[in-house]
Amino acid sequence: VVVTDAATGATVATLKGHRGVVTQLAFSPAGDLLASAGRDRTGFVWAIPSGKQLAVLDGHPFADHQHAAPV
Repeated sequence: VVVTDAATGATVATLKGHRGVVTQLAFSPAGDLLASAGRDRTGFVWAIPSGKQLAVLDGHPFADHQHAAPV
């Protein structure tokens, strides 16, 4: 996952962890956290802009659905 600044197009962070297609992304209201879920049945919580993984959720079914509830 590459996070870019919408105003400038500059890369803010490159997040590595998913082993497949990422189906969902959600930023925290402050924009300092990002949650991602993918078809590899993993979910991550990331610190932005450092890209540090704060949490890993492995094997959760929410990662399989393209229209899951907001993270």
